[in-house]
Amino acid sequence: MAQYTELKEKETQKIATAYDLELVDYEPIEQGSGNSNYLLRTRQSKYVLTVFEIKWDRVANLVK
Repeated sequence: MAQYTELKEKETQKIATAYDLELVDYEPIEQGSGNSNYLLRTRQSKYVLTVFEIKWDRVANLVK
């Protein structure tokens, strides 16, 4: 299982709302490696939400 970050319904709804999406349901995707992935079902369509599991010190090194 590649899920590391557990998103609560309130957090997921806030993310969907930021993109003008109306969340109906969501569930973790058990496949993949290195990131947390969720299937979002909205009134508009279905989407995959990926939470990148990278530490800030690594991000700073990548942008140099």
